[in-house]
Amino acid sequence: MRVSILTWNINSKKSAFSDLKSIIENEMNADILFIGLQEVYFTFMSTSDLYNRVKDCVGSYNIIGFERLFGIVSFVLSKNNLQSESFRMGLGFLNNGYKGFTSHYIQFSDTNEKNNILFVNTHLIAHEKNLDSRMKQVSECFKAISSAYNIKEIDTIILSGDMNFRVSGIDREKVYDLIIEKNYEEILKNDQFNNFSKKYPRFKEGNINFQPSYKYIAGTDDFEVKKYRVPSYCDRILCNSKYKHNFTEYKSLENIRTSDHKPVLLRMEFEPIILDNSELLSDITDKNYIYKLYASEMFNFFHENIFLIGIMAGIVASGSYLHFKNKIKRFFEKN
Repeated sequence: MRVSILTWNINSKKSAFSDLKSIIENEMNADILFIGLQEVYFTFMSTSDLYNRVKDCVGSYNIIGFERLFGIVSFVLSKNNLQSESFRMGLGFLNNGYKGFTSHYIQFSDTNEKNNILFVNTHLIAHEKNLDSRMKQVSECFKAISSAYNIKEIDTIILSGDMNFRVSGIDREKVYDLIIEKNYEEILKNDQFNNFSKKYPRFKEGNINFQPSYKYIAGTDDFEVKKYRVPSYCDRILCNSKYKHNFTEYKSLENIRTSDHKPVLLRMEFEPIILDNSELLSDITDKNYIYKLYASEMFNFFHENIFLIGIMAGIVASGSYLHFKNKIKRFFEKN
């Protein structure tokens, strides 16, 4: 089975959707295409309007999953009608926006066996100094996933997004020289992401043979120098799977210049051969974490509806209560 994953921080650029359409057109050979976007901040654009924007981009694909958490947006495309469940959780307003994750649990059949993939799109706290906070957010994300899904039955987790790990402990000018030399291996020795790899060794990544994906001057291929940011591999795609899989291509789409981030794309193939049948997140499962999920969902819901609540007062407040009550009811039914 062929799976493509794209992660892209679009920096609130509406023109990104025309780029997105061309990207999807180039991925029509994929059986499943997962796209995770960050910083999709458009004033007065409702979720339904955003969904229609996405729908205009997908061609012959079916949208089998769509989720939005403030500026974090993800969707799953397939040419088949697969089963999909979605879940999201906020990690709070930090620095330059809302941080958190969205996820999609997909079931499918391959060689008469039932398989599944959990796709996760995340946006973690920014800036080089916040490594400890990023690692804490990763842990919060995994605990939430372990509580929201039956983790023992998940075959594959694809974790992607603007994880905001920075190149640290090396002079910025030295990094520029290494980029010119295409000595990416040396840059990666100073990547904060190495802390993640040590803590979560089951998550694998393709070989990085491309320039850092951040921070560019939008509309150009030039790195931003005025803000003294060290070019970094903020945007990552990782896989944790029980099944044999191959990373066929892992790259930055360097010809796309809309945002201050370059899109990062992974193409991979799965084979129905189990290599490791142990639980994917066995070391971090926290059953008591479920109480935080309730609080987070309540906050997300009322924040998204506060504008209408303020205008329509009692009518919307009543409808919001019923909607939230139904969401809680469905949550208990699934758990």
